Amino acid sequence: MKRLVLFLCVAVLSLPRTGQAATPLENAEFKGYIQIRAEDNFNGPSGFLLRRLKMWLRSNPELSPWSYKIQATFSGLSGEKFFLQDVKIGYRSGNFSCDLGQFVPQFSLQRFQHDYRLPVLERARVINVLIPNGTLGVRDVGLQFNYENTRSHIRTHFGIFNGYGIKHFRSDNKGYLLTHKTSLGMFHGMPHFRVGYSLQYRKADRLWLKDILPDSVRFSGDDFRYNVFAVFREKCLTVQAEYLQAILGGHKAWGYYVLGSVTLHKHQFAVECEEYKDSIGSTRDGSFARLDYNYLWQSYKTKFSLDYYFPLTHTSPKASAISCQIQLFL
Repeated sequence: MKRLVLFLCVAVLSLPRTGQAATPLENAEFKGYIQIRAEDNFNGPSGFLLRRLKMWLRSNPELSPWSYKIQATFSGLSGEKFFLQDVKIGYRSGNFSCDLGQFVPQFSLQRFQHDYRLPVLERARVINVLIPNGTLGVRDVGLQFNYENTRSHIRTHFGIFNGYGIKHFRSDNKGYLLTHKTSLGMFHGMPHFRVGYSLQYRKADRLWLKDILPDSVRFSGDDFRYNVFAVFREKCLTVQAEYLQAILGGHKAWGYYVLGSVTLHKHQFAVECEEYKDSIGSTRDGSFARLDYNYLWQSYKTKFSLDYYFPLTHTSPKASAISCQIQLFL
């Protein structure tokens, strides 16, 4: 709670004050949104959930080559705890930039699509698990270099990080994490089609990789992961797909999803199919699908969503759920 109060105080101080000279904080933007959800999984308790209360404070990058971002969230899924997510300093010179601090390493397509803009209620499970720190707090602390040409035909990133996420501070860490991602949009006559790939190498040191390896395993060694993706956007239609694989010594985990959406004025319809296979012998993996409808009352700033998540195979565990959610920007 003390962290939340401190964050809100900094945000309030950043707001413009009439009749006073401008300060660096007044060149920042403070935004946030709330998502409230009702869910029923048919096999157990149902009820309401505060899915997200997310806030961020960010400087205007057009006013200076230096920039910063501070982001925090509060969620029922994290045990009603306030979570400081991003604390990042950036510097830009022409087409090059770098980021230093705590943030999400560039890897995958869907992970860098804002959750408030997604046509489905949740990201695919393979994305949540197999990105570099998916089960280690998502973020990491380190340095990342970025390049994007003038027309955004090429976007590429190289990063080096601690390699153990942000759930615990480890003064005795003996590992590290290297990441790389490139996306290309250079196909003549198809300006809305992009393809790309992501690579990760980690020298792992006693990591608990939940939902990838058994709980009894603390993995040390070479952790290599890769990802390929493609996305096509044309007027009201969007189609995208990704495949990810992790190779950890003699263990492998992989998965994919395919997502399509159609937006007609204020009505948006989406369908997603996904599959994830871990290296845990006791779990039963399978294919799942989502059907979503979004009413875009004020675009993504005021949105009402309905979501149905269900298994596609009989071998999948019974995990059907229907959810409705209201999203409102503050």
